[in-house]
Amino acid sequence: MRQEQYRASLLLAEVCPDYTEDRSTSAPASPPLPGVSEEEETEAPIADWPTVLPDDDGIRPAGKPDQCFYCNARVGESHEPECVIVTKEITARYIFEVPVRVPWYWGKEEFEFRHNESSSCANNVVRFDLAKAIGRDGCLCRFARAEYVGVIDETPRRHTKAESCEDNKLVREWAYDDEDES
Repeated sequence: MRQEQYRASLLLAEVCPDYTEDRSTSAPASPPLPGVSEEEETEAPIADWPTVLPDDDGIRPAGKPDQCFYCNARVGESHEPECVIVTKEITARYIFEVPVRVPWYWGKEEFEFRHNESSSCANNVVRFDLAKAIGRDGCLCRFARAEYVGVIDETPRRHTKAESCEDNKLVREWAYDDEDES
């Protein structure tokens, strides 16, 4: 059960005197949310939950030097369950519908062969087609949609500042590399 549901049941108990759900031991049970499997709702055991470390990525210059900026847990304490610093790995599907120039004679077959079965690198789609759409509007929001496909690894993780910097460095190196890939 999610915290919002539990809070709602507490409010209902205050407003409705006939509400008798027992909350003495834990959050009340409820049917799973539509589209959410039972395993997605389970939380990792607290022993496996990441703690705030001195080099934790959640410690920010705008916050306290010994506390996660997002959940306020101090160094040595566990991050809160809803802290954005604690992550898991999922598969996401991104769908972009952007205007693209192609040879005049191309139809669906030629276009899909070129992008799905030939030696053309998919990086070119990002570098050229998506970049042009960003250049026109300054943003891809009106062209994009994201879908949650599923969980790859549910292990709760938190990153150090060095790990986050390394990830950002890889993105910058790729995004600004002038070498054309075909």
